[in-house]
Amino acid sequence: MIDYSLFDKYSHEYFVNNFILPLQEDDKYLYLAICKDSRLDNIKEKFTRKLKFKEIDIREMKFLLS
Repeated sequence: MIDYSLFDKYSHEYFVNNFILPLQEDDKYLYLAICKDSRLDNIKEKFTRKLKFKEIDIREMKFLLS
């Protein structure tokens, strides 16, 4: 389940450039899909909600971000 409206709410470029995929958001958490090539060094500065991650394959990530 991918919430594509999160691309507009946050920065589409940020997600694509860092190989991060927004899945959903609720009152407490932002759920993100990541892969082995995801760049997470400044991710806590980018989002105010607590983050939860799900790891997916890099090929799936590239397909879903395209």
